[in-house]
Amino acid sequence: MSAASGRAGARGGWAHFGIAAGLLLAAAVGFNTAVRVLKVHLVKAPVPWPAGTKVVDHRLANFPVRFGDYVLAGDGELSRRRDGEPDGLVRLRKEQLEELGTTKHRLNWYYQGIFAETPPGEPEGRTGRYFTLHVTYYTGLVDPAPHVPEVCLFVGGYYPLPEESGAVELHTSAPPPWDRFRVWRTAYAGSSRRGGYFKSAEYYVFSVNGQPTTSRLTVRSKLANPLARYVYFAKIQVAPLRPGTDLAACDRDCLRFLRQAVPAVLKFLPSAEDVRRLESAPPGSDD
Repeated sequence: MSAASGRAGARGGWAHFGIAAGLLLAAAVGFNTAVRVLKVHLVKAPVPWPAGTKVVDHRLANFPVRFGDYVLAGDGELSRRRDGEPDGLVRLRKEQLEELGTTKHRLNWYYQGIFAETPPGEPEGRTGRYFTLHVTYYTGLVDPAPHVPEVCLFVGGYYPLPEESGAVELHTSAPPPWDRFRVWRTAYAGSSRRGGYFKSAEYYVFSVNGQPTTSRLTVRSKLANPLARYVYFAKIQVAPLRPGTDLAACDRDCLRFLRQAVPAVLKFLPSAEDVRRLESAPPGSDD
């Protein structure tokens, strides 16, 4: 190959590179223009908590210790060890929060507590029934994965029972759409440490921008909606502390608990109207 032909080839290579770079630049400019003109939001802005919400180290710190007929288990109630802190207050470790994705945004939080059922009119009495309440709140994330018992129960060595799982209707005293909605019952089986077989269930519902749903696929689709600028989702999950064998009794007891727990939880979640106000406001700086 001659020097002249080599220089010509080099010039041709740079020419092709320049054309390709120009096309990429034009595509990028066109894409950004389309995103701006069509008001497409690929990265969602975070939805702030309602006023009065107190979060410390990603844990909701001011959830009530009593609501309706339920009270947080006290110090020494579930354990012989007394440490000055209610036994019902559950603190997750940092590595657990990292695994759940809670630490990925400063506005994410969780709450986990164990509540005792008290008979109506006897606030200091106990029925012996305890319930675990777990609430998570996520916002400002790119494509987070909602966790559901159907998947997580396998990790604990339990076996989901799809034929006995499904949506159940719940009525509460909360305003619409939370006055009447469905929660998902995940039935499962397992063996106790003493070798006994048991069947139980966990119950959950998602709030996506203030709207209830039992489907994590619906949650994912809402999170992927390119026209939504602000998105959050939360999960309210309840289970009996001590599993039994009677799913009908489990339904009765856990749904009664949820009827009173949901209105208490909603005070710490943005409503659908809160999100609509954010969406209608002029675009500003996002966290």
